[in-house]
Amino acid sequence: MIIPIILGRKFKPSDVPNLGLWLESGWGITRDGSNAVSAWLDRSANAYNFTQSTGANQPVWTESEFGGNAGLIFDGTNDSLEVSVSNPFSSSQSFSYFAVHKSQANNNDNNYFGMGDLGGTDVFLLAKGDNTNIRTNGIRIATVLAGTLNEVAGGTAINDNASKLITIESNSSAWSGRLRGVSETLTVVTNGGSNNGNAPGDFTTLDNITIGMFRRNATSFARSNFAAILFYTSQISSSDRTKVENYLISKYGL
Repeated sequence: MIIPIILGRKFKPSDVPNLGLWLESGWGITRDGSNAVSAWLDRSANAYNFTQSTGANQPVWTESEFGGNAGLIFDGTNDSLEVSVSNPFSSSQSFSYFAVHKSQANNNDNNYFGMGDLGGTDVFLLAKGDNTNIRTNGIRIATVLAGTLNEVAGGTAINDNASKLITIESNSSAWSGRLRGVSETLTVVTNGGSNNGNAPGDFTTLDNITIGMFRRNATSFARSNFAAILFYTSQISSSDRTKVENYLISKYGL
């Protein structure tokens, strides 16, 4: 893959409009002498800077985890980073999300990105499914809004500790997913909830963003390594999506 060139310079994610969150492991990292990470700064104009003040709960930064690029390792036990912000993405009925990470097998869901209040009823969750609940180790997308659960999952396993680019999008009425730029079939999960597979109509009830932990109960953690997370507050065009994917694939050796 070749990184796109725009007017004689290399493409960067902020070239695409509506960038709401931009995290990359080679920038904005605050770490101690043991490489424990206490802060991961957002490069977008929103400055949604993620922090973890408890030393035992801090992920660990490594220098060459992804194709010679740095990564953050979350242990699946208690590591997480979060930012406390009210209504971070407003009413983002449509969005585009990109993540470069490695996911390992875990007895719990790998909750790698989510929004919602601690102990609250509403939640937006991107995770790796577990074997017993949704019977897939593929990508899982779930929301609980106004008491209604909507949940879909992909069939391709991602818990093999291999570097992957995950793209998840909403067009306001349905989810779509991609692995390394290739469309992934998403199946509606029927586990006793009210599942119709549709994306939520409004995110305004959701506050705070968490990486590595299920914010709703603070008991389920991701055993995953991360290099980059991008979130656009509208579904970007297919041509812009290709630019973002090619940028991440090339940079992180995917």
